Amino acid sequence: MKQAPLNPSDILVRLNRDESDDLEFKSAKGGVPKSLWETYSAMANTHGGVILLGVEGDGTVSGVSAPARLKKSFWDTINNRGKVSSNLLTGSDLVEVPHQQGLVLAIRVPKASRYQRPIFLEQNPLTGTYRRNFEGDYHCTEQEVSRMLSDRAEESADSRILEHFTLDDLD
Repeated sequence: MKQAPLNPSDILVRLNRDESDDLEFKSAKGGVPKSLWETYSAMANTHGGVILLGVEGDGTVSGVSAPARLKKSFWDTINNRGKVSSNLLTGSDLVEVPHQQGLVLAIRVPKASRYQRPIFLEQNPLTGTYRRNFEGDYHCTEQEVSRMLSDRAEESADSRILEHFTLDDLD
């Protein structure tokens, strides 16, 4: 299902909110922050969300410098299978949002389907898979990753029907 492009005025409204399970602020003063990738994995593996680059943790806009270079670095990394297991984004999921304090880059992260999960960093799902909980990104446990991997099967474990048995079978 294709989503509508991000609306800059909708993004500006989010600046008046606190970070949450579907909203993360990243400064990006030194380029694409390393922690962005943990947030990407976490949001993709939970409910999706929006990451705003050029916004401080308290919601203050600091802006990004050299947006073209920042976007190039972002796209190069998200498309590098050695760094990120899967790119769920299209061109309309990253937009420039002008603000009086500076330019903000908004990244919409869709929720990964059960066939796409887990979205992980580097090349090891056991050490590079994250989940979102409130405003934090947390490493998934081995059991959480195993559950995601088993859910990738054509027939999910939840849809399998158990064999019918009677109480006489227990004797």
